[in-house]
Amino acid sequence: MSQQTAIMEREPIEAPTDAEPTVPPLHGPDDPDRPAAAPADPFHRDDLALFDADDTSAGSHIGKMLAFFFLYTVIVMTIVAWWTLAAID
Repeated sequence: MSQQTAIMEREPIEAPTDAEPTVPPLHGPDDPDRPAAAPADPFHRDDLALFDADDTSAGSHIGKMLAFFFLYTVIVMTIVAWWTLAAID
């Protein structure tokens, strides 16, 4: 029997039906109309400040790179336009 035939003859695997749901409840345990409390923030305030500083630094570097590449493109475009006009004349 080939491997492909053996794979095709297997029966599908069914998920267990007695598994507990992993989704947290949408309402609090005491009052069904009140939403459940949000989980605690996983990051410390020092971590958030560090993330903010890193984001600011990355944004600054990206802005400088974009400005440089724009200037480079304008310079190259000017040189190519001048070269093209010189070749036509």
